[in-house]
Amino acid sequence: MIQLHQLLIGYRKGREQRRLSTELDFSASAGDLVAIVGPNGVGKSTLLRTIVRQQEALNGSIEIQQTRWDKFSNKEFARICSFVPTGQPLVNLFTVYEAIAMARYPYTRWGGKLKKEDRQAVEEALQAVHLSGMRDRPLGELSDGERQRTLIARALAQDTPLVLLDEPTAFLDIPNRFEVLQMMRNISEKKHKLFIFSSHDLEFILEIADKIWLLYPDNTREGAPEELLRDRALDPLFRNTDIEYDLQKGFYIPLRQRYQTVVRISGDPAETPWLMKALRRSGYPVSSSGGDIHVKVYKNRYVLKIKNYPQKEFYSIYSLILYLKNSQSDTGNKC
Repeated sequence: MIQLHQLLIGYRKGREQRRLSTELDFSASAGDLVAIVGPNGVGKSTLLRTIVRQQEALNGSIEIQQTRWDKFSNKEFARICSFVPTGQPLVNLFTVYEAIAMARYPYTRWGGKLKKEDRQAVEEALQAVHLSGMRDRPLGELSDGERQRTLIARALAQDTPLVLLDEPTAFLDIPNRFEVLQMMRNISEKKHKLFIFSSHDLEFILEIADKIWLLYPDNTREGAPEELLRDRALDPLFRNTDIEYDLQKGFYIPLRQRYQTVVRISGDPAETPWLMKALRRSGYPVSSSGGDIHVKVYKNRYVLKIKNYPQKEFYSIYSLILYLKNSQSDTGNKC
């Protein structure tokens, strides 16, 4: 679907060039959900603008459907590629339907009159993003999540096989971030469209993307999320030494104060994972055997037994861990 060949992105100022990354040799297939990941300033937005021909490449080329991207006429390109930039303005007086219908410009004549197939494309886009019930609502009355879905619907109504989005989940709360990414996932599978988007929502990306294009100033990498995690290719994103990679979870976790004492957990199998998660987050190594501290887990009840001390009961995870931390502070048993 798309191939990047020795592509150099950046800016020109006179005869000088400011390169933002090394040469990019990336690819992606129809039906994929591809995330562009990298530190701030590495060129994620620049790469998207270069692909959609809003910015000139410093070197190299891009092929879309086996044709160089600079060989398409503007109208041809508008039927192949649609783009949702960050913070794209919307005129608040327009209705949702009117805003989405504007995307049909590559298919209408100069008068902009919608034909039957244009109206059908708008209707399908409304349904795909679950906005059919808001079709007549002014854009000024929409929430941030609804406005973002409107922008995605406009890209869908343009009916292109390639859809690019710059930070589509920026400024959204967690439920709306997940909804937008899941919606893109569903559309890419059902409509066999290629979505390429930039994002800092790494936790969501690792769960939902088919492929990651990873940009660093001095190197690049592409692959399935699991491959990049396995090879620790994402490690340079985390400059803070208080973050470590958890191989079991396949994710990076923040480290709190580390304690030497191992906590042994047993009991209700439905409840023990939550206590285990909280203990690890708080810096305690956890085991199913051994250790001077034992916690027996029941439904909403935790029985703590520390060697040479009487047992104590707690009725929340928070109160149990608070007691452990205070006990460790009193005894000075810290790493």
